[in-house]
Amino acid sequence: MYWIEWIEDGEKKSIVAEGWIEWAAILEDLYQKRFEYVEWKQLRKGEKCH
Repeated sequence: MYWIEWIEDGEKKSIVAEGWIEWAAILEDLYQKRFEYVEWKQLRKGEKCH
C-alpha cells in the first residue's frame, strides 16, 4: 500500500493506494495538475499513515 499526500486549494489531502498501478495513476494525475506539494511513501505491513 502507498500513502500519498498533497495540498489542493490550501488544504492538505491524502489517500492510500492499494497497489503500485493505482499509486502510479494517482501520482500521474496529481503531477499533471501541477500541485506544488506532493509526498508519498510505501506503507509496510501494519504501518499507519500520518
